[in-house]
Amino acid sequence: MMSYKRVLLYGGRGCLGSVCVKHFKNKGYNSDADENIVIEVSENSSTQERVVKNGLDTFLSGQKVDGIFCVADFLENCDAMWKKCVWSSSIAAALASKYLLASGLLVLTGAHAALQATPSSYAYLRPSIVCRVSTFVLSFIRSLFWCVVAMLGYGMAKAAVHQLTKSLAGQNSGLPNGSCVLAISPATLDTPMNRKWMPNANHSSWTPTEKVAELFATWLEEANSRPKSGSIIQLITQNGITECVPV
Repeated sequence: MMSYKRVLLYGGRGCLGSVCVKHFKNKGYNSDADENIVIEVSENSSTQERVVKNGLDTFLSGQKVDGIFCVADFLENCDAMWKKCVWSSSIAAALASKYLLASGLLVLTGAHAALQATPSSYAYLRPSIVCRVSTFVLSFIRSLFWCVVAMLGYGMAKAAVHQLTKSLAGQNSGLPNGSCVLAISPATLDTPMNRKWMPNANHSSWTPTEKVAELFATWLEEANSRPKSGSIIQLITQNGITECVPV
């Protein structure tokens, strides 16, 4: 009989987070009650952490959770990306040090883009046409420039998440003894927003969010299926089939 019943999802309103919430609910997690803690994105990280901890102290009443999953979404500019990716991951780690069971699981969300130089990861952003209309060219180049700047910020933020994952797996990191920390590193998640902006892409190489939720549940329920703590796990999807490949 499955013993895992209580999980914490940080970023549960996003594309991946909402799918994970639905998946865990369908499997009977958090069957007693749910709690939504809303934070103001304009607040600094210390204030956000305090708000979340105060909410959890009240809701959990001293109980622990079996898993914490940080699935905060991608945002459009460097400052927002850093706050969404790094702040949320740091707060999730702080929550794990206080609320995670000794055998529990902490999963952060990295990205394939952070495994190499970011612009080279997104070669499809480079111009592939020559246009004689100078105003169009300037507009295109300007848009291209900001795409590259945004992806640089994204890569930097996700690289920090990878480093945090490895550090948390070390001794005296503050996480409970026997717990496991992992980071997923997907290339492109199959979300409505990604399909909107890249309608002509090869969607068979995108990782379905449902597959990610299933993977989370498997790691949570079957401790022996988990990779080594501190691992960065690439999610590689080809022809609709997703594989987990440790970096």
